Amino acid sequence: MKFWTLLAVMVLPVWLLCQSAQAEELPPPSTESAKKADADPVVESSKPGVEVLKTPAELREILGRAHFVVAYFLGEATDAEKRPIAKDSSSYHPEDGEDGTEYVPYGVIEFGSKLDIAALAGLSRERARLSDAQRETLLKAVFDPHEEALIRECYNPHHIFVFYDRAGQPVGAIEVCLSCRGVDCLPRIESEGVLLHHVDFLAIATLLNDLHLSLAPGSHALDLYRESLEKDEVELVKIRARRAEEKKAEEAQGK
Repeated sequence: MKFWTLLAVMVLPVWLLCQSAQAEELPPPSTESAKKADADPVVESSKPGVEVLKTPAELREILGRAHFVVAYFLGEATDAEKRPIAKDSSSYHPEDGEDGTEYVPYGVIEFGSKLDIAALAGLSRERARLSDAQRETLLKAVFDPHEEALIRECYNPHHIFVFYDRAGQPVGAIEVCLSCRGVDCLPRIESEGVLLHHVDFLAIATLLNDLHLSLAPGSHALDLYRESLEKDEVELVKIRARRAEEKKAEEAQGK
């Protein structure tokens, strides 16, 4: 027994020393390969930690894999929603002053960043779960090719579609301002501006109406919204004609 104890005492330190030497010889993990893996299909953003996709098709694929989708009608933001804004928040701008400046969230997607769960809880007034067919209608309205809508100088969204995984965690969102004709998405799409405008807003409004959600505060009037889009189309025809004339004139000058 003493012999085996003595042998263990002599051999164990040598074995541990060999293991340590082998561990030191192992090459460190490749940070470049790790970065590449993390960056595909996500690319770097101007805001650290913000996921930005390369193409709308990638976002459509992510949202299409979600387990379920819930549409929310958002009420008007009031001072009751006011809360301090931190400097590390995507909603913070240098002109806001010192850390702790209060602000009112007028949407649920923080500018270029993330889903504001507190704003969703505070602003949500109505909600409905989409069927698989309704989810496909939404994705077609947002991501299929459409003519550009007549853009208005505002963005005060009253609807958001949140996409959840099987565990109930949000994996993406489509925020809609029907009156301003603008759509914001999470994750962000690098190839697009902050808002999407080549969207079938009538299809979205019809979907919301089918879900028995308000189209605007106190309004379910789909016909009125359709009429407003028809008026927009008249203006768009004039704008397209003017653009065509300007392009023709530029081409003539270039000859």
